[in-house]
Amino acid sequence: MNLVAPGPGPAYPSHERAAAAAELETALYDRETCGKIIGPGGSTIKSIRESTGAKVVVSNESVCGMQVVSLSGSEAQIHAAKLCLAAIATSVSRLIGPGGATIRRLRDTSRAFIKIDNEDLPAPPGASEPCQQLRVTGTEAQVAAALMLMHDAGADSDTAQ
Repeated sequence: MNLVAPGPGPAYPSHERAAAAAELETALYDRETCGKIIGPGGSTIKSIRESTGAKVVVSNESVCGMQVVSLSGSEAQIHAAKLCLAAIATSVSRLIGPGGATIRRLRDTSRAFIKIDNEDLPAPPGASEPCQQLRVTGTEAQVAAALMLMHDAGADSDTAQ
């Protein structure tokens, strides 16, 4: 067992320090979005886990059509996983909006830089459609605000349909 002294005080096993540093966040998504998060044969959720390093768990239980998605890992891992989930929950056309109105509002409100690449990327394993890369940059607060607004934009579009 590898022991690491975190400074003054007792030494703790390194795996206990890592567990203590891990964070947990949860979010609610509708069942359809959870199906997209999981993907065919679990391919999408596996890809999110591998690319971000975060532990992503979709609950099996549904309450009023909503399921809990849990994210755990370091702050950076959770942040990366949240970007992936926001991209899944919000389609590009919803995000841009009529005449670009939605994305302009998201940029103006969050003050984050939001860019959608024009070229299609190959479809992820198990998916039939190509995807586009979404980049959100800015301060941590700006990126967090943009993610929340993107999620809300996706939810607003779902209720309008």
